[in-house]
Amino acid sequence: MFRADPVNRRSRWLWLPVLGALSVAAVGCIVVDDDDDYDYVDDPPPAEPNVASVSIDEGAQLEAEPGAGVGVFVEYQGGGAWRVWTTCDTDLTGYDCAFDLYLDGAALDASVAEDLEGADELEERGDSLRATLSTGSDTDGVIVEIEEGSPLRLEVWLDGELDGRFVSWVSGGQIAGPPPTNPVDFVP
Repeated sequence: MFRADPVNRRSRWLWLPVLGALSVAAVGCIVVDDDDDYDYVDDPPPAEPNVASVSIDEGAQLEAEPGAGVGVFVEYQGGGAWRVWTTCDTDLTGYDCAFDLYLDGAALDASVAEDLEGADELEERGDSLRATLSTGSDTDGVIVEIEEGSPLRLEVWLDGELDGRFVSWVSGGQIAGPPPTNPVDFVP
């Protein structure tokens, strides 16, 4: 207990800010309630991303100079066969491009790998394919087959970032790109 002498009165005033801070810190403490009458509502699952569909011409081919520019090129060869290939601007920058391409389609089968080397790899799971491509002054790509008439979904990552800016294809006789969404569905 504090006495009424001047020393103790002064020390009591010094403790008031400390006690005040402790009471403020106690305001946000954990409250335990053993009542089971609370209905907990989980946050709704994240919405499916909007995936746009774009048309692609059958049999149209694209050309690009390896090493001169960054690109992901999509071609529909017909009969359910698709070619997806990449280029990089390595001759200009001195750096390779690290692509991660995710392809999905009905009964997808990775039938042919094009110019894969070094760290390039394909990982097929069910109706999906992940193509990890380190593209320099060359091209890298894959030909996949899916059910004829089915769309091909493509999601593009470049250097660890979701990035569809460099995707091109031919639609209505014209080179098109970039797609309105990433991922995007290509419809023959």
